Amino acid sequence: KIETAASGGATYGTTTPTSTTVSFGTDVTIKAEPTANYIFARWDDGDTNAERVVTATVDKKYIAYFNVKTFKVSVDINDETMGTVAGYGTFNAGTNVSLVATPNAGYEFVGWSGDKTGTATSLAINSLDKNYNLIATFKPKEYTITFKKADGTTLSSKKEKYNTMPTVPADPTKASTAEYSYDFAGWSPEVAIVTKDQTYTPTFTPKKRSYTIKFVDGDGNVKQESLWEYGTTPAYSGATPTKTSTAQ
Repeated sequence: KIETAASGGATYGTTTPTSTTVSFGTDVTIKAEPTANYIFARWDDGDTNAERVVTATVDKKYIAYFNVKTFKVSVDINDETMGTVAGYGTFNAGTNVSLVATPNAGYEFVGWSGDKTGTATSLAINSLDKNYNLIATFKPKEYTITFKKADGTTLSSKKEKYNTMPTVPADPTKASTAEYSYDFAGWSPEVAIVTKDQTYTPTFTPKKRSYTIKFVDGDGNVKQESLWEYGTTPAYSGATPTKTSTAQ
């Protein structure tokens, strides 16, 4: 009598014939077939051929051993400074795999591509039955960076990427008054790498204005000419001015 059986039972695989009685010296073909998530490993006598011929010389039972299939879930990240992915690796066939993408501060998750796609940070692969190659894509968040004019209106406003230096516009100006002119001194706060929405306002250094003061005599001749700062009282320091006499 020749018998066959699957170690672990029908979950792993089937064998044929399960039992057959033959004459001494008869050749019998025995066969092991794995189920979907398993592969044939060997017979209990060490033979690794799933289908083979044995010769009946004694009553014998042949046991087939099977191994579970394994599959690999691989993930590439477009830029590892932007985020991480958990849950990938090598798993037994039939496993439910859950991947989770976590963006780092200042970044956001864009989506999955490759053998499976999606835009949610979590991606489920149910009843794993093959290898998966995936790409997780992240990108920098964008923040609104605004620069103001001296009068408080907007000079420029645009979206800028996280962790970059914003584009700074040309220095703004501030209209002079009778007393002061203004030199651009910088931005408040100081322009820095983008980490949030930010508004910058200009600062100016006031500079007292000076005016040319002329002292002219009666004939229209300039007797003294000099610069005097706004708010000061000009003083004449020259000779007493004269005016040419006329016949009258």
